[in-house]
Amino acid sequence: MEKQLTLDDPQERLNSLNFKIGWLSAMIDGEGSISLTIQQIKGRDPYLVPNVCISGTDISSMERTMGYLRQMDIPYYIFTSTKKGTKMSINPKSQSTKDCSTIRIWGMKRANKFLELISPYLIEKKKQAECVYGYSCRRIIKHKNMMSEVGKVGKLQSYPLEIEDIIDYWNIRRLNNTVGKYKNSKSSESIRRVTYEVLKNNNKLMMYSELVGDNKK
Repeated sequence: MEKQLTLDDPQERLNSLNFKIGWLSAMIDGEGSISLTIQQIKGRDPYLVPNVCISGTDISSMERTMGYLRQMDIPYYIFTSTKKGTKMSINPKSQSTKDCSTIRIWGMKRANKFLELISPYLIEKKKQAECVYGYSCRRIIKHKNMMSEVGKVGKLQSYPLEIEDIIDYWNIRRLNNTVGKYKNSKSSESIRRVTYEVLKNNNKLMMYSELVGDNKK
């Protein structure tokens, strides 16, 4: 059982697991995003990858966040946009008057481990976290079952998207208010096509307009 902390012991409070989880949760709610990102390989259907990001210009806050992630054994990538130009920037068009860093927790297993830790404490991003966590858990479980049945079957994203995955993708887009964005991109066209095909195969075509936001196929 974790020792009860008091206001008289600030250093021990800062070093506690509860404080670190609370810090990471607050960073996600205030400076973060949780999404499913489309990945497209030529000649293959698109697949979805959980993507959790925290961005900020305050060096000490970002360093503290990275320190807590390392202590909890959660791998991450770091990207930096500078005043003088973009260096490994996720969004090169988004420039700041200050250097801006983005911590990126990418992939099903990494994101799952992180979201399982912080989801109970989130407020603003709680629904997004639950949606992405549910998607990852379902894919991971199915992958394990397939491996036990037929042996090695490749990576987690190597099998086709199913109707539950499609619904999770469009739900997270809706939660993040990005349903109508990037609709003319190649990856967006691909995911719309896959959405149509999956819904058609499951006799759920009436859901297409509701999920995608229009009637374009």
